[in-house]
Amino acid sequence: MKYDFIISNPPFYERALKSGQAEKDQAMHATNLSYQELIAAVDQQLAASGELSVLLPYTAFEGFRVLAQAAGLHLKQALYIRQSVNHGFFRTVGIFSRKPVNTVISELSVYDAEHVYTPGFIALLRPYYLYL
Repeated sequence: MKYDFIISNPPFYERALKSGQAEKDQAMHATNLSYQELIAAVDQQLAASGELSVLLPYTAFEGFRVLAQAAGLHLKQALYIRQSVNHGFFRTVGIFSRKPVNTVISELSVYDAEHVYTPGFIALLRPYYLYL
């Protein structure tokens, strides 16, 4: 069976300090599932017209994109996320397609300079949070 859309929030810390808690470290650190292994699994399971969405640290995303491109997965959309307008990016959400497309790049700040949720964050997450 092939899938039209695969969403992955893989264990993504590669060179970060571990907690010492085996289950937590396995869930958060890419020691048991490399990006290359993830892409190979997606390649086997993704339909010809399917897409992959992945959430990764900002610093790891470009390396993942290169591996995905080599496997025939083209970056369709990228959302670069920062904690506030005063911070650098810390996460990236990417959507990959088997078909080459023009890439749409966007940015999202969670908080503004006064530490209030930004309109973009509210619009994106309002359906999931009762208090927004």
